[in-house]
Amino acid sequence: MNEKPLVSIITVCYNSEKVISSALESVLQQSYKNIEHIVIDGLSQDNTLTIIKEYEPLYEGRMVIVSEKDEGIYDAINKGIKLAKGSIIGILNSDDWYTEEAIEKIIQNYEGSVDIYHGNINKVRVVGNCYYTQHQIPGDLSSLTKLMSINHSSCFVTRQWYEKKMYDTAYKIAADYKFILESYLEGAKFKYIDYCFTYMRIWGASSSNIKTILEGYSIRKELLGKNQVVKLCRDAAIFYYYRLRKLIACIILPKKFFEQYEIKKWERIDFENVKDSRR
Repeated sequence: MNEKPLVSIITVCYNSEKVISSALESVLQQSYKNIEHIVIDGLSQDNTLTIIKEYEPLYEGRMVIVSEKDEGIYDAINKGIKLAKGSIIGILNSDDWYTEEAIEKIIQNYEGSVDIYHGNINKVRVVGNCYYTQHQIPGDLSSLTKLMSINHSSCFVTRQWYEKKMYDTAYKIAADYKFILESYLEGAKFKYIDYCFTYMRIWGASSSNIKTILEGYSIRKELLGKNQVVKLCRDAAIFYYYRLRKLIACIILPKKFFEQYEIKKWERIDFENVKDSRR
């Protein structure tokens, strides 16, 4: 095994000029340096591509930039996976950023028999000019048959496993859930690392959450069968009751009111190094 295996990070973006710098900076500042960063831009109409190209010299040949039309986020991710040369591949959203030793921690836990590494994240809300965080650890893998119980933004997958399967572009919102659930059902070896890998921005609830629930149902029906899904839905009725009640509240209540209510559960933190034009 190579003592310093190459790690590929894929970032997909579209009109991300306000946040893309945070993602780029976090990769550049990693304590582990044998990284390539593949950025797939969907023909942004703002200054996203200009900002990316300003960072390119800082990568010293370790950045790959593709800017072309795609068929959605998972189509773009699949393009990045096909270009990746690393033994391990991470997906970093354009509005998220890694903690400084995230890649180092993966390499320290790297072993040949593992297919998917995953860990903790810090959710981030931006209210006005203030940042609020909430720590989140994954649930049991067995819960994947009911919901996405691990944090996809903390996942690092070996290139060998991606050669077996990639993201199903028929699903526009929850293809990551299908990928993880299908990998679990097919016997992929997961390794949990008790470490916070990613700061993940949460933009607030919207109708897309309902679409996520519906896609999740379709995925479980496809992979588990209709009868099993009916049983799982019955067992998870209370969970979905409270989740749907929250979604209804998001629609009815003013956005400002809901943000102030939700933020009481979060911790305010100042991020000195976050490159974010929202600030």
